[in-house]
Amino acid sequence: MVIKSTAKHLLELSLLLASQYYQLTSLKIKRLLSVIIINYNTWDLTLKLAQSILDRNEISDTEVIIVDNLSDEKMPDSIQDSECLKIVFSKTNSGFAGGINQGAAIAKHPHICVLNSDVSLKDDEPFFGPLLKTLRDGKVALVSPKIIYTNDLKIQFAGFTPINPYTGRGFAIGYNEIDRGQYNIARKMPRAHGAAMMFKKSVWEETNGIAEKYFLYYEEMDFSAKLLKAGYEIWYQPKSTAYHIGSFTMDNNETPKTFYLNRNRIWYLRNNTSTTHLLISIPYLFVTGMIRGFLALLNGRIKKADYIFTGTFKGIFSKWSSY
Repeated sequence: MVIKSTAKHLLELSLLLASQYYQLTSLKIKRLLSVIIINYNTWDLTLKLAQSILDRNEISDTEVIIVDNLSDEKMPDSIQDSECLKIVFSKTNSGFAGGINQGAAIAKHPHICVLNSDVSLKDDEPFFGPLLKTLRDGKVALVSPKIIYTNDLKIQFAGFTPINPYTGRGFAIGYNEIDRGQYNIARKMPRAHGAAMMFKKSVWEETNGIAEKYFLYYEEMDFSAKLLKAGYEIWYQPKSTAYHIGSFTMDNNETPKTFYLNRNRIWYLRNNTSTTHLLISIPYLFVTGMIRGFLALLNGRIKKADYIFTGTFKGIFSKWSSY
């Protein structure tokens, strides 16, 4: 009886110590986080998001890094650097990827979360914790949360399908659906979403950062492809939810967005698919690009046509380099 009682007490003590160790480990991980926000003429949104992050009990003692990509807007005079808030002013606008790289280079913590300035988080919902726990697995290098549109609360992102090696396109799972919990199971996926993603700084260093040549669009897809090639995993974690306005800094109607999407789609394929795929994808994208450009001209949308033609030609004929 004495032996059984002693064994029982030892078991209870072991469970207690394991529980305390888990709690301490969780707390330690939550403190080791750098959050990067890229700002471009969205100071109001950027500062609102930064303050909401610093006010969260979930991630006490975590730093926020704001990288301003040469905004025309002046930063409010009341904002200053502190131990928890760093502000970096780029001398040139190096795009979304360049902003992330600048922020990651000075980040002092081993986990980095990138959030678009037009993202918001709910105070009563966990966000950083589930993402950090997902990254505990040594194979997992990159994770994105569920993303919901702020305006109509429909799903923007609940994972991605793979990029088609011929068309350069992929699709967001659950896009524009009402969130009924149908995508509430965490799983591996082929790429992360740039509006909200978390990765290990060591992996960012190992893979030489995010390719800045893209400037805008497809850079997180290229980063994801590099991580998969290096043997890492990318996960979707629905226990965390980000609320996103979407395309806030660049309107959808006949803007440079059309140019970047057309050019970068081809660049992505050139950098991440085989020669066999390119023998089909390049002629296909050239022909479809010309057709879409001429249709835009026929509809009187001259600027859009110019973006399509220029993006397609630069994507195919310009020399590729990562930076």
